[in-house]
Amino acid sequence: MAVPLVRRYTSIFGAVAGVTVNATDDVTNQAVLQLSNDNVIEDMVNSPDLANLGGDQIRTQLFVNQLEAGPAFFSVSSSPNTAGRQPVGPIPISAQGGKQISYRSTVDNTVTALPYNYSFQIRYRNLFT
Repeated sequence: MAVPLVRRYTSIFGAVAGVTVNATDDVTNQAVLQLSNDNVIEDMVNSPDLANLGGDQIRTQLFVNQLEAGPAFFSVSSSPNTAGRQPVGPIPISAQGGKQISYRSTVDNTVTALPYNYSFQIRYRNLFT
């Protein structure tokens, strides 16, 4: 039986918009997660929601083995409080050959003063074993 797991990641932005930064796992403080079994990304939400949801636009990209995997998650469509939220999954990830997952975030536009932190939660289908 699969047991879902939710992990929280944080991106710490400096004083300049448009710079991509690694998001770190709030539990392990690591930027890279090593998969030993197949897994599925089921969802992603802001955590907490942005105070200026319409003005702050943050793009988070999924990387597998340090290569951009395609999916990009946008803070404006990841609010847990809006009817317009777009669930991101399921995104299956095979662990065959060993896979490393990481996330990188970029402030595309902001009305909030920089620097600041952006956190988000990812729900995985299975616990990491």
